[in-house]
Amino acid sequence: MRSCFTCFVAIPIVVDGMIAAVFYGDNVPEGEPIGSIRGLELLMIEAGLAMERRFLQAKLQRVEGRLQSLDRAADREDVE
Repeated sequence: MRSCFTCFVAIPIVVDGMIAAVFYGDNVPEGEPIGSIRGLELLMIEAGLAMERRFLQAKLQRVEGRLQSLDRAADREDVE
């Protein structure tokens, strides 16, 4: 098997400015170079954005839960 430096691709999936995962693909068995990966790069950008959105949604839900708890506590203090 010959060495093929263009037979693989590793694309980072970035979430909140940090690498959260790496997509890896290769074409080693055939030994042929991989063609354009622009579409794959765009897909990995979208994957990172989707992951970031989900993390932000979860954080928002936690904050909203805390606010509701504080509101209930404040309401109980007003009653007393």
